[in-house]
Amino acid sequence: MAQPSFEEEHPDVTNFQRMHRMVYLPCMHVMCALSILGMGASVHSLWVRWADFKHKEFSPAHAAFCFPTLSHANAIQAYRGALRSFSNIPPRTWRMYILDAYWFVILMGGTVATFWICGKFLLKLPEWTSPDLSDEEEPPAPYDTLLSRQDMVTAGDALTQPFVSPAILQANETGALVLTRSPRDGTLRYVRTRRIRALGFEPTMNWSEMQEEREVLLEW
Repeated sequence: MAQPSFEEEHPDVTNFQRMHRMVYLPCMHVMCALSILGMGASVHSLWVRWADFKHKEFSPAHAAFCFPTLSHANAIQAYRGALRSFSNIPPRTWRMYILDAYWFVILMGGTVATFWICGKFLLKLPEWTSPDLSDEEEPPAPYDTLLSRQDMVTAGDALTQPFVSPAILQANETGALVLTRSPRDGTLRYVRTRRIRALGFEPTMNWSEMQEEREVLLEW
């Protein structure tokens, strides 16, 4: 027995809606699946590193947690809008309830985490931008680090490797250049310091961690 065509079932459908159901909606299914996969990868990486990360002092690296959660919530919201506009799934079904609950949990959790992290970030900002370097011995220049003298800066750097990148170890050893005022004459000058909480979105390693990773690199 012949089945009714799409046009016979939906005589009022426009060409705009038809094209979106043929092209846009399948693309949104794929994009949503990739977004959930990326969120799962982020949660898994946090789970694997949590034992070490929970002992790290709060740093600018923690701000990286704001982006994935709210970006993922925005992606799920776009997918919900696409389903409501162009799919044949009724709004009051268990599939939509699960999707709505998932979106709500991600949105609320991401919002709370973002407000907490941003508030703590602003409180710590003066300490990070004006560190006390009066009693710190200036770290070596990049060309004078242990890795540079041992000609190991370009070692490794494969897609998967059992050690921290030598470039990251070198960056942790040499620290960062900061503009500070000399306590003697009040002049401004650039000095290197390791009294920074993070290098980009990566928490700064302490000396013991650097030594352990350097030994792993030497064994490799």
